[in-house]
Amino acid sequence: MLVLDGTPIPQQSYYRLIAEDSALTHVSLRNNKIDAEGAKLIGQALSTPKSTNKNLTSLNLAYNHLSDQGADHIAQGLRLNRTLLCLSLAHNGIGDEGALKLAEVLGPFALTHEETVERRWLLLGRDSERQKSPATRRADSKGERPLSHHSSTSLERSKDKPSRATSKKKDTPKKDEKPGAANQGTGSEAAAGKGGASGKKEENKLGKKPSDTKVPRSKGARSGGKEKRPPVIELEPVEQLETVSPLLDSAEHRDGKLFIPGNSTLASLNLMGNSLTARSLPSLLSSLLSQGDARLGKVGTGLLRLNLARNSFPLDCDSFTKIQETLSVRDPLTKNPASRSPEGEQVQPA
Repeated sequence: MLVLDGTPIPQQSYYRLIAEDSALTHVSLRNNKIDAEGAKLIGQALSTPKSTNKNLTSLNLAYNHLSDQGADHIAQGLRLNRTLLCLSLAHNGIGDEGALKLAEVLGPFALTHEETVERRWLLLGRDSERQKSPATRRADSKGERPLSHHSSTSLERSKDKPSRATSKKKDTPKKDEKPGAANQGTGSEAAAGKGGASGKKEENKLGKKPSDTKVPRSKGARSGGKEKRPPVIELEPVEQLETVSPLLDSAEHRDGKLFIPGNSTLASLNLMGNSLTARSLPSLLSSLLSQGDARLGKVGTGLLRLNLARNSFPLDCDSFTKIQETLSVRDPLTKNPASRSPEGEQVQPA
């Protein structure tokens, strides 16, 4: 988690904190005088047709100067981002135009020319992968696997093997030598030795204890204390799951345009303290209803919380009442509004 509240940075380079390779999951940039230009850079860091942030789950941009233009840039970043769960745009001077842009990406939206071209390239790559047979895929994965290298200990053991073999060969003639050839003596000494040996054998047989019995050597054991090494088992490489681009979602052709499902990953949107009127509420309501119709089998839950407190619409507005009713079923904190943050994570306007 990174909190940089009240820390203005020259050139508004906050977007570097949430770049594609960033590991940050929670970032708070409240009260940093971020304007529309800074919001554009942040929106591009959230997602473009060719890249997207895959780790950031919470972004707080409250008390800045985004305006409608900045809200539009943030909405562009939400088009293909499927990681961000909580977004606060409270107290940013956002009016109906900015709210309409945000509502557009929450429901099904039409792809731009750049997004359509990227979608075609992704579809071509996916089709070529599917045409490969399973045997070809395994062969490709094995070919990409790096070659294994012997460790230094195994190399030393392999070097020692020939010397041990030669030493065994040198010792073999000793087995063929006759018992009396090594120690030559008189016949009486040999007879005495034989008699002593036979006497010792009988004593050993009589005085032998169960603990003195020799344990038979296993078949796998080798002379010289050399243990049998288990065979090396090569494991197949584990394929990492890749995030599927939203551009590959099922599309619908309407009026000569290609529509894909909207962002249903964003669960909390805070628009408190802005300048929304009753004109933008029907679009927000339509996006909420479309998310409810498409929730089954889709990624994400859709909006669970939408904070519209302290805006410029009447409390008895019909669209706002329907928004409340729709979210009351989804919001897990509806029954306990006191547990919400003072930032205003509730739907009821003040």
